[in-house]
Amino acid sequence: MRQRRWLELIKDYELEIHYHPGKANVVADALSRKSYCNLLTGEELSAKLCAEMEQLSLGFINSKQLNELIVHSTLEDQIREAQKTCSSIAELKVGMERGLLPDFRKDERGTIWLRSRLCIPQDKSIREAIMTEAHCTRYSIHPGSTKMYRDLKRLFWWRRMKRDIAEFVANCDTSNRIKAERQRPAGLMKPLEIPQWKWEKITMDFIVGLPRSPKGNDSIWVIVDQLTKSAHFIPVKASYKASQLADLPFAEFSYNNSYQASIQMSPFQALYGRQCRTPLMWEEAGERQFFGPAMFEEVVENVAKVRENLRIAQSRQKSYADKRRRELTFDDGEFVYLKVSPLRGTKRFHTRGKLAPRYIGPFRIKRKVGDLAYELELPEHLSGVHPVFHVSQLRKCLRLPEDQISLEAVDLQDNLEYLEYPVQILDRAEKGTRRTRIPVCKVMWSNHSEREATWEKESELREKYTHLFDNE
Repeated sequence: MRQRRWLELIKDYELEIHYHPGKANVVADALSRKSYCNLLTGEELSAKLCAEMEQLSLGFINSKQLNELIVHSTLEDQIREAQKTCSSIAELKVGMERGLLPDFRKDERGTIWLRSRLCIPQDKSIREAIMTEAHCTRYSIHPGSTKMYRDLKRLFWWRRMKRDIAEFVANCDTSNRIKAERQRPAGLMKPLEIPQWKWEKITMDFIVGLPRSPKGNDSIWVIVDQLTKSAHFIPVKASYKASQLADLPFAEFSYNNSYQASIQMSPFQALYGRQCRTPLMWEEAGERQFFGPAMFEEVVENVAKVRENLRIAQSRQKSYADKRRRELTFDDGEFVYLKVSPLRGTKRFHTRGKLAPRYIGPFRIKRKVGDLAYELELPEHLSGVHPVFHVSQLRKCLRLPEDQISLEAVDLQDNLEYLEYPVQILDRAEKGTRRTRIPVCKVMWSNHSEREATWEKESELREKYTHLFDNE
């Protein structure tokens, strides 16, 4: 079919077709290859440049070297000079003279080597310079202790080298801020104290984010008895919306009349000594005595049984939770890093960018609050943040950094979240159903790569980030 199409194309032209050998078809080969693959010999290029320079009548000396640039490391000279006065290097020289260290050698300049590795004297400034160059520069970008040790091991040697590198990486302020936590979450589980009687202690919570009811209620206030697990659902008002609040009494009844695994009975039975009647409970009608010494003894026995079941449940929950946690304590006056979370204009990120800061600080611990919380000395910029934090939100600072990143540069909010801002719109599309189409944009965010770009509604981006559409 292809040949027939070609014949139909050329039949209208008066052509004479001749065979051309493949080796002689240089033009076609040149056009089918990229230009940067064509290699030019140095002699041809040099001759061409010389001819062009002679036409310009410039003072150019053909085939003569004008200047030469030689790069020499000053670090090696510092190491050689420091070896002359180092006591540990002197001990190595004595061992080499006695034949006890066959792996060590001395070059013509008197420098000590371990095979092909340069021996570093006990000079803290030299070792700090080597580790800083291998960890903090743009050519290294903060590798881990194992990778950094492998890189330096090929070139240098000193006693306890691996331990010094591990301490240097552990004390790096940038690594402590950015790198992810590889350990189990800190803080063992501490169950709440079991109450002695019903409704002695309560817990409260709010359910928000629901549509507004006809009466204007937009949230649910949940009050739970800590001992019997009895609950009351109260409709309240907030800045969000809620719906179907008329069914709250039925939801409350269903919860209170259902079996609770922690107390091994329903909240109604724990509170009143009896299971509440429902359409499924068929019992003979008649009079019953719901007061007297027998009833009181039954209630007391029920409370004791509930407290014992709660103790067993808390012990079981603690054993399961502590398998995935670790114990971590701090002393007053220590410095710690504080964990922060990324937040962008529309919703929270599901994954954190690799370059996004994970910790800020360090901050000084003022005092210990309870068993698992600490109060920190926060700067005035964070005056709106409550200074008490759980131990899982803290990371120990092994050494105070000389240069600390300001909190204003992180753009930290009062809830310890920092804003992510869009950098560029990568693509556009329309999503939705058959009847409605919503324009969306693929946005790349700060501290995130292009692979982590997200799709956002164009209307929300135009409202919050107008600078993205300035070129339209």
